[in-house]
Amino acid sequence: MDVIVKALRQLDLFSTLSPIQLTEIVRNADRVMFNSGDTILAFGEECDAATVIVSGDAVCLRDADNAPVDEPVVPGSILAEMAMVVDIEASATVVAQTKVRAVRITRASMLALFNEDPEVADALLDK
Repeated sequence: MDVIVKALRQLDLFSTLSPIQLTEIVRNADRVMFNSGDTILAFGEECDAATVIVSGDAVCLRDADNAPVDEPVVPGSILAEMAMVVDIEASATVVAQTKVRAVRITRASMLALFNEDPEVADALLDK
């Protein structure tokens, strides 16, 4: 099983999906890399995708109230998950501390998958 599929399987949001459904999500996801100091998510920015941290370390610098924080964001974390289905603005600022490997799951790809496989939509909406 692909490392990214395994990472998604560990997330509660995707835990009830079959390996085939997870593979389809990963097949349509954008693989991205961030270097230390790169902004992964910026508070108030419009989001069109969720980002799943696959490897590396990041830190949340601003929370939903735009207040300063210093909370670790570790592999297996999902950022802006609601962006997979609706328009949202980022509720935090997250910056890479080391090289970070991640996947972006876009709203467009998820809505297309929901049309192809309504069970995916049902499973995610039940979470």
